[in-house]
Amino acid sequence: MDWVVFASCFVAVCTLIIDIIKSAKDKKSLSSEHNQLRDDNKLLKEKTEESKNSLSKEHIDICRQNEKIQSIVTGIDKHLYAEIEKSNIRYNNLSDSQKDIKKHIEAISDLMKELETLQTLSSEQKKRIEELTSENFELKKQIMKQQNSLNNDFTQKMNFE
Repeated sequence: MDWVVFASCFVAVCTLIIDIIKSAKDKKSLSSEHNQLRDDNKLLKEKTEESKNSLSKEHIDICRQNEKIQSIVTGIDKHLYAEIEKSNIRYNNLSDSQKDIKKHIEAISDLMKELETLQTLSSEQKKRIEELTSENFELKKQIMKQQNSLNNDFTQKMNFE
């Protein structure tokens, strides 16, 4: 029995020593993995910070550009409003006959615009008429050819009979 107890103790001690050695090796490999993950995490944090800084700079630039555009648009609005006001003041300072003349001039100007539009439409329609006339002529020629062909076929059949 002493031999069995001794062998059992020996096996238990060897198993314990092997487990300690395995644990030490696993600890080293896990430690190196942990260090690698920590380094990767640091790199990711640095890249994230760089991205945040870059994005915040771009955001600030875009906000500045928007403010510039807004101020330009506001300036244009103010200028247009001032011009409209000046025009209204000038119009109100006109006599009734001058106001009538202005209305007639505006009506003539509108008529001229309408005339230009109608001339454009007229020239487009003339081109379309020419195209349709040409197409009509071609179709008439085709019809004549087909009628001649049918007449020739008919006379040939009549001659055979």
